[in-house]
Amino acid sequence: WFTHTRNKYSLPAHTLRLPGMRIYVLNKLSLIAAAQKQHHVLSFGPIMGQAIGKIAGTSNAANKNMTKDVLTDDGFLLGFNKAIYHTTAPGPSLDALTRRAASTFVDLIDGLKINTPRTCRVSLSAWTRSTILHGTTDAVYGTENPFHDPVVEAAWYAFEPGVTTIALRFIPSFATRTTRQAREVLVRSFTRYFSAGCPKEASDFMKARYNHIIRHQISNVQDIAKLEVAGAFSIITNSAPTAFWLLYHIFSDPAALEDCRLELALLVQEQDGVCYLDIESIKTSCPTLLSTFHEVMRHYGVAQSIRAVLEDHKLDNTHLLRKGSMIMMPATVQHFDPSVWGPDANDFHYKRLTKSIGDGAGYIFDSKASNRGAFRGFGGGLHLCPGRHFAINEILSLAALLILRCDIVPAGDGKWPAIRSDSLSSKGSAIIMPDHDLEVILCPRGSKKWTISSTVTQQFACLSTR
Repeated sequence: WFTHTRNKYSLPAHTLRLPGMRIYVLNKLSLIAAAQKQHHVLSFGPIMGQAIGKIAGTSNAANKNMTKDVLTDDGFLLGFNKAIYHTTAPGPSLDALTRRAASTFVDLIDGLKINTPRTCRVSLSAWTRSTILHGTTDAVYGTENPFHDPVVEAAWYAFEPGVTTIALRFIPSFATRTTRQAREVLVRSFTRYFSAGCPKEASDFMKARYNHIIRHQISNVQDIAKLEVAGAFSIITNSAPTAFWLLYHIFSDPAALEDCRLELALLVQEQDGVCYLDIESIKTSCPTLLSTFHEVMRHYGVAQSIRAVLEDHKLDNTHLLRKGSMIMMPATVQHFDPSVWGPDANDFHYKRLTKSIGDGAGYIFDSKASNRGAFRGFGGGLHLCPGRHFAINEILSLAALLILRCDIVPAGDGKWPAIRSDSLSSKGSAIIMPDHDLEVILCPRGSKKWTISSTVTQQFACLSTR
């Protein structure tokens, strides 16, 4: 709808008038860039402060501590990214997260027994969702991961679709009963997880998040558990549909599959019948796979960046924004802008975001500085997603393991159907969900054992053989 409105009226910005509120929708890239620079006047903090307590169901005391300062990074809400940045930025902590998630993926793929002559049939979206859930949470929470309990996993699937609904003030409680009941199951599980503090086996990321909560004088274990349930939404929800679309577009396109396999083959070393995949080099050595990932984020991304207008402000010296209003920066408007992506902006091209010079196909992305903000797969500005590096790493690791280990073909006639995306099913996800699942058959490409390695471990291995 936002893209349709932009195309119909060609306005750089327009106003949506709602009862008691104005929402300014920004369509022009230069206006979005200007808005992101005014984070003290146009802030996400007040919006987050109102929503987080409702999503988490935290006590009044905890809510008071969370909202003492919603405008600076000295406060609980905007200070979170600063507190955990060192654990999710490229470095040892991120590498540890990636390796743990990838190890779980290896175990789950082995559990499918695709290394036998028999083939394995799964529902691709449901299996990807569960696999990403376990890989992500194993990496973050460690050996005591609450999601090892099938009851907790089922509760998550009941809770996740209703998160946006319980954050709204005008929704009556009876309409969110199922979501709140599922939340209670999750809270009880995380209360046990934090009963003796943050477990030693937890990731550096989890420890930093826990310490940030304690530092802001939120020490009640139930409040900590409730905040973690809300926090889990941000680390789990978007990765699953992204991984699904990535697998769909690679395995349904023989050219994309072949290109990705050729790139990944260079990252595999075999020793004593075991194949070692260097997961830490995927982003730097597999431009086609990385481009396909980013094209998925562009083509299916529906994130809505929202800011509260804290005082009257003339944006870019052209558009007057009134205090008490909100601004909205829809990703879809930028992701389908023909002036940035070309006349085929509505089409999916797996090589669109390669960094190489155009190959004659006419859809290589112009990555000059003026256009970089047009890709909003992870938001932008001060609120650029802090977990984006981990999300990219784990999704690419799962895709790489499947690309190398098996063929995936649709059940039945073996032909890949066109799958529509359903924006109404996203329920707060920044990535559109498929409108239906797809039954597929996983066929093994060999019987060798697979495991993950890294550039560092391969260097040590080479030294030990000299």
